[in-house]
This record gives sequence, C-alpha cells and structure tokens, in this order.
Amino acid sequence: MTEKEVKEKEEVVDEDFKDVKKANKKNPVLKAISIILWVLILAWLVVVIFDFYKVSQEEDPVFCISKETITYDDGTVDLCTGLGYKVYNYNRSSINGYEFGPFWIKSVQNSKIKSHKTVKFMTFSFAFFLDCDRMVLEKGVSMSYIKFKELSKYFDFKYQIEPKDLPDYAKEYVSDKEKILMGYKNSKDYAVFTDKKMILFDRDTLAVYYKKIHMFPYSSISTSAINFKPGKVELLFSFDSGYQLHVNFIDMNHDKKEVIKEVYKQMMNSKL
Repeated sequence: MTEKEVKEKEEVVDEDFKDVKKANKKNPVLKAISIILWVLILAWLVVVIFDFYKVSQEEDPVFCISKETITYDDGTVDLCTGLGYKVYNYNRSSINGYEFGPFWIKSVQNSKIKSHKTVKFMTFSFAFFLDCDRMVLEKGVSMSYIKFKELSKYFDFKYQIEPKDLPDYAKEYVSDKEKILMGYKNSKDYAVFTDKKMILFDRDTLAVYYKKIHMFPYSSISTSAINFKPGKVELLFSFDSGYQLHVNFIDMNHDKKEVIKEVYKQMMNSKL
C-alpha cells in the first residue's frame, strides 16, 4: 500500500469519526427521552404492583384516578379505576371479594356467579384456584384476579362442649327442628354445629365488649376440606357468597379428632 493510499484511508477514518461525534451530539436528547420513558414505565409498574398487593391482602387500592359506587338490591360494588386497570370491591350477598384486572373488564353479574364446584366461571373462561384465590382467564380477552374476602382469619377452639352444657344464648339460635351435634369454645368464642347449620359466636372483650353471631347453613358451602395435624384439626370452607372460613381445633387427641370427623361427615352428608 502506497503512502498516498494510507493517507487517504486515514482521512476516511477521520471523516467517519467526525460523523460519529456529530451523531453523539444528537443522542443526549434521545437518551433523555428514553430515560424519562423508562422511569414512567417503572413508576407505572410500581403503582400496578402496589395496588395488586393491596387487593391480594383484602385492602382497598390506593392509586385510583376515579372512584364509583354501584348499588344493587343485595349490596354495593365499589369501582376503582387506575392507570390501565380496574379494581372491583364486591360487598354483596351473592359475591364478596375483590377483582383486579385490565381497564376493559366488567363487574361480575349474578348470572355469571357459579359455585366453586364447577370449573367454568364465565363464558369461554377457565378458573384456576390457589389457596381460595381465583384467577380467571377469559379466552382471547383478558385475565383478572379475584380475591374472595375471608369472613375471619381464623377461629381457634380448644374445648369440646356437650349440647346440654352450652349456654342458653347459644341454644336460642337453634330451631326445634334441628339437632345439636356438638359445641366447642375457647376463652371467648363459641361454635355450635347442628345437623343443618354452623353457628359461630365471635366475642371481643379486650377493648369494647361486643358479640357477633355468624350462621352458615351447610347448603351454602360450595367446597370444604378437613386437615388433620398433630394435636390439631383444621376445617376449611368456601361459601357460595365467596366467603372463606378457617376453623381450627387445637389440643385435640385421637378421640376428639374422631368426634370432629363425625361432625364434619354429617355436615357434608346434609348437603346431599
């Protein structure tokens, strides 16, 4: 290669380097725009994830652009419209829980509410259950997450009570056509199991005394499970309304576990 050719090649390289420097002078603007876009996307993701977490914890979302309350004969539905998503808070006798999904989802109507016994939840949709939560995938349309509210985080009962030893106020909620199977209590709460329904007396004496009575006809139970553990029995219920209930029996020996098992079998047989 001659000296002239080398010089010409160096001049070409210098010109290319100058072009690169000119291009780099324009890049800061593009870089700034890119950084801003990424910051906005990350901020949006944080907002969506935060509100999704709140819903999964059965709490109201925070970042709502608008709020609306829809009134029905059996309760209300609170709508939160966020940045590209919607959250429905169902407070109805037919369904009780939170639904999180994209902005085009519509609230669940009575005609679309199905028992947990069936896999079909909506037309052309499939439901998957994880620890009493529900993921709904509408074929070719969207995915939404429904978190049914728990009636109570748990009830712990330790002492078994024969029907004749139950307090009078507990027997007041049992009709003449019912038979009491067994009763249980802890330091403040009572549970009464009849051949038709379960009655829970939720009392709080720590601050201001109150008593709340929950009655669950066995016919309203959609799914249930009994879980035996060392010294403990768990009853898990899902109801047609969407409520979840977790009842624990602690300090249980073999004989007491057998009693609970028989009570549970009669509860389930009454649904047949």
